[in-house]
Amino acid sequence: MPTDLSLIDNFDTGTKVPGGSPFSGLWAKICADDPMNDTLCLNACLHANGSDNPSFSQKVATLSQQAIHTCYQCGNCSAGCPAAFAYDLQVNQIMRAVQLEQKDLALGAKSLWLCLGCATCSLRCPNAIDVARVMDTLRHLAREEKKISVPVVEKFWLSFLNCLRAFGRSYEIGTMVLYMLRSLRLTTDVDLAPQALAKGKLGLLPHSHPGKDAVGRIFTRFAQKEAQKLRESKEGL
Repeated sequence: MPTDLSLIDNFDTGTKVPGGSPFSGLWAKICADDPMNDTLCLNACLHANGSDNPSFSQKVATLSQQAIHTCYQCGNCSAGCPAAFAYDLQVNQIMRAVQLEQKDLALGAKSLWLCLGCATCSLRCPNAIDVARVMDTLRHLAREEKKISVPVVEKFWLSFLNCLRAFGRSYEIGTMVLYMLRSLRLTTDVDLAPQALAKGKLGLLPHSHPGKDAVGRIFTRFAQKEAQKLRESKEGL
């Protein structure tokens, strides 16, 4: 069932809720005696919304190791986010979407891929929720389900990781070339290259790194674990 964003925006206040939605009058009816009983209201709204994936929020909470249900929509995370201007869903809306079992809405948000990973949201949370870790968890789940709403960001990450695995450290020109080939954005930031080269900010050749083999083993172990998870999932079918 598609979810109107206004349901997420106004769930905690009960104001301006569309008259035809399952939430109509629900807040006033259930929470009149105890408006602070968020758990009761949340569960009631979940049943009214007919969620088809009641275990999604539990999965996110388990993987992120965060008490997602303790988010009470203060908005501090969104207010402090330096990338909020580019988001389609604000951080607090994503948290509420998870609480309301709106899996497609949460995993389909472009915000997951535009997140800077600065952890400002985590530092500002009054309930000590590591919101950045929740965002990271959702991003991994989105990749597993092939819901990559901003493909160019993933292409950049893959290009960076390929170079990191090959050389043991970042290699800017290599990353840039791989990204251009993957995304077909062949003129991206080309105008900046001469200035960066002149100032010694870009090396034409990758730097050697004594820990190169150790870094490669990390990638190998990860690949082995992913292969094992895939085998176990197939066996469980």
